[in-house]
Amino acid sequence: MEEEISLAELFAILKKRMTMIISVGLVMLILAAGFTFFIATPKYSSTAQLLVNRKSESTEGIQLTDINTNVQMINTYKDIIKGPVILKQVSGKLASDLTTAQLSEKIEITTQDNSQVFSLTVTDESPFDAAEMANEVTTTFQNENWQYYECRKCDHYF
Repeated sequence: MEEEISLAELFAILKKRMTMIISVGLVMLILAAGFTFFIATPKYSSTAQLLVNRKSESTEGIQLTDINTNVQMINTYKDIIKGPVILKQVSGKLASDLTTAQLSEKIEITTQDNSQVFSLTVTDESPFDAAEMANEVTTTFQNENWQYYECRKCDHYF
């Protein structure tokens, strides 16, 4: 046989256990606040967008093959940016004692399909350090002398 439970019985049970429900809720709130304020470290991100385009010596304009080549070059640029060639220079210019490996872990490079723009995101505990690292990585990368390609900084924000 099935028993029926009325709403009045449910409210009576909730009323009877109200102190326990409130106590557990307050303990969880205190634990969450303690974790947030004393244990968890905030992370800040700064993003720079770079546009890859081929230096054109001809007056014919941009061809579809040029755009496809630029899109394919982004994967190579990702490796170059996170490699020791760029990051050693960046590490030397920054006022921190980060190694190239530690700096590389803070950098994430994302692309959109069939786009000549890629985003470089630096995540750090300090918003100012994240912005400084992102700016320095993009500036150092741009100042490197690439034979046929150039990168232009599109946007900086954090």
